[in-house]
Amino acid sequence: MSSSQNIYLTTAYVILFSFWLLSYYIVIPVPLNLIVQSSSIVYIGSHRSINLLVSESDGGVASTDKEMLSINDAYKFPLIGSAALFSLYIAFKYCDKDTVNLIISLYFSLVGIFALTSSFSKFVSQFITSKKQYGFKRSFPWIGEVDLLVTPAEIICLILSTIFSYIYFKTKHYMMNNIFGICFCIQSIERISIGSYKIGVILLIGLFFYDIFWVFGTDVMVTVAKSFDGPIKLLFPRELPSLESKGSFSLLGLGQ
Repeated sequence: MSSSQNIYLTTAYVILFSFWLLSYYIVIPVPLNLIVQSSSIVYIGSHRSINLLVSESDGGVASTDKEMLSINDAYKFPLIGSAALFSLYIAFKYCDKDTVNLIISLYFSLVGIFALTSSFSKFVSQFITSKKQYGFKRSFPWIGEVDLLVTPAEIICLILSTIFSYIYFKTKHYMMNNIFGICFCIQSIERISIGSYKIGVILLIGLFFYDIFWVFGTDVMVTVAKSFDGPIKLLFPRELPSLESKGSFSLLGLGQ
């Protein structure tokens, strides 16, 4: 990556986290906040995805961490997404919401640890430069290869991410929710390749009708988004929380 690209990427990080931080102190107009944060996330994820084109030996993403969508995946994606979404809707409608959210919170807190570690380890590695690896990498029956090799920078990020995830699990603060959401988005864009324009067009057309049906044709998407107490959405304050009020928020679903 050229020096000018590094400057643009750093600028995108600064803008994104400046708006994220300001959201704690002031009410930024929701359209402005939404456009700036979502555009910055896409820009950062797209820049980081360039590593998908670089071989592992040259410092690119490990082959085991790359995912390439096929045409069959593109066709199935809206169907699988619909099944998952409707299952959550049924769970919230007929099961105890607190129990469902507890299970979901545990899952996202665990996944969030690795998303945060992966997102910030590259930045921390600029200061903790040791490449020595600890842990192991081996294959297990039924599971396959398990890679638990970590560098000192990744160990530091893993510890901090675990603390952060625990605090999020206990407080469910909207600022922490947004950090998890940002990391999930960046990691998804960075590691998953659509493979070709044809696959991308098929996927977008399928998701276009998926959104129309579940958002405008039923109350399923809105119900799940409002009931789901997890980082599957970015929250933009319309009224800041206070001792007297929990605040008021607009949300942007991540499409997970």
